[in-house]
Amino acid sequence: VDQDGNDEIVLAMTVGKNEYYGYLVLKSADGTVWGYEVYYRAMLSLKADGTFSFSSGALDNGFGYKIPEDDRFHSVGLAESVSSYGNIEYYLNGKKVSESVYRDAIKGQMQKPDAIWYDLTNESLSSILKVIAE
Repeated sequence: VDQDGNDEIVLAMTVGKNEYYGYLVLKSADGTVWGYEVYYRAMLSLKADGTFSFSSGALDNGFGYKIPEDDRFHSVGLAESVSSYGNIEYYLNGKKVSESVYRDAIKGQMQKPDAIWYDLTNESLSSILKVIAE
């Protein structure tokens, strides 16, 4: 999810009966495993390439990735729709674009293959950890 070329483990969290609580992203760096909590709407539709959609409202959304920054995970928006006082502006890689260019970028994002999700069992965890260690 941070586009550094190394895989992360993403756990979907359920708290109480809330299956849409969010995610825990586990990242290994310098011999330490770091965990970053990401709330549900801040990381939707995770794709195999680590990018994902996000939404903070009906008109404020987009897709991008996250990078670790100290003890936080900072969002990098590749495509964003931002509203302010009834106006909507669209951005692609930080540059203002038309709504149609933004919508085309969203369509391209939706066509990417989804990340593969596994049930958290001893067998699947062993298999995943083997892949990461290679």
